Amino acid sequence: MDKIEINYFADELNKYLLDRYNYKKDVVYVSLSNNINANRKKFDIYLRWKPDSNYFEKNTLVIARLHFFEIRKGNGTSLLQFFINHSKKYHYEKIMIECANDNSAAFAKKYNFSEYKNDSNFIISTDELESSLKF
Repeated sequence: MDKIEINYFADELNKYLLDRYNYKKDVVYVSLSNNINANRKKFDIYLRWKPDSNYFEKNTLVIARLHFFEIRKGNGTSLLQFFINHSKKYHYEKIMIECANDNSAAFAKKYNFSEYKNDSNFIISTDELESSLKF
């Protein structure tokens, strides 16, 4: 189920990114190790799909890399909203930002993510994030 689930999620993420950034060709690719990569001029997104590791909490979508060419334009917030809108359908309960730089850490704190195991990782439940995004 997990391979099917990740591919369906990647398809929906691809549609979202194509619509938002007006690209014509697919931008999202799934690796053999259950990672999702989307990289174009306007963004660079690398996700870990529910990693099976003692380090990560179960059913967590991990944002390993997130960069937008244009910042402070609502791109990150819109992507978080996309994640929330699909969390129940794809059964992830938490979202984590891994190895955050200063900008990502400020972004995480803005939406009430909590520090996770050290000061460069942040995590939040999808329910808490949904509440944070309503304000």
